Amino acid sequence: IIILNVDLKYMIIPDLMILGLVIIYFICVFTYKSYFNSIKNNILIGILIIFIIMSLHLILLNNYNVELIGFGDLKLLLIFNLFMGFENVILILFLSSFIACINEIIFLKRKIFPFGPYLIIGFIIIFFIL
Repeated sequence: IIILNVDLKYMIIPDLMILGLVIIYFICVFTYKSYFNSIKNNILIGILIIFIIMSLHLILLNNYNVELIGFGDLKLLLIFNLFMGFENVILILFLSSFIACINEIIFLKRKIFPFGPYLIIGFIIIFFIL
């Protein structure tokens, strides 16, 4: 909720908050080892895919001065990948994009908007569905 509010207000996800999520992840790993061992295989695939997205982002930003998704959002996706695995991150990204399109294009009509809150909403929905 804190990340959601900060991203809405300042359009940035601070690294300190991402670090807090990493600490929470390691606490969960040591507490619920059996669940997190089952998704260990997907973590490397997810990190590779998100690295490719970050590389494409840098190419677009450097060559065409176009920013599609912020680095804070990509780091948030990496954290979600650690918690839920790659398949669920794809679902979160799809659901978040769908919600953002409906809200931003139809209701708010902003050209630039923070995507982090939509990622968090997608994470919460997928977390409670699965």
